[in-house]
Amino acid sequence: MKKAKSLKTALCFLAPGCLIYAVFMLYPILQSLYLSFFEWSGYATVPPEFVGLQNYHYMFTDSIFYKALLNNLLYMGINIVIQIPVGLLLAIFLSKGRRGTRFYKAAFFMPVVLSATAIALLWKFILSPGKYSLQGTTQGRYLTGGVPPVRFSM
Repeated sequence: MKKAKSLKTALCFLAPGCLIYAVFMLYPILQSLYLSFFEWSGYATVPPEFVGLQNYHYMFTDSIFYKALLNNLLYMGINIVIQIPVGLLLAIFLSKGRRGTRFYKAAFFMPVVLSATAIALLWKFILSPGKYSLQGTTQGRYLTGGVPPVRFSM
């Protein structure tokens, strides 16, 4: 009884994730596979014409396909061979209590903090009620009269 209840609970927790995966991953893949057997421009007004394996024949006889495939495999191989060991070595180095690890942790995390800060300052400037902000420009250009500025949440 307890085992069946825990299985039911696990399935209830897994169902939303599996549903999201099916909707946003599996459905587009299956739709693309289905559409690969048709000649279609993508417009809804033009009905797709079934061509069977003609698209695959064209793809495998095209010389650019093999060059693109080789480029992708080369890029993937280089990324796997270089990025994974370098990331693993950096993680090992930064997990030890050696001298300078706090500096390197801060240096690696700095771009995350700086980009979020820059975006926040940009939006603060855009939404501020000043003369040169987006709100001030649109009020001066399109509105006449005494419309008070909106102070948003900044």
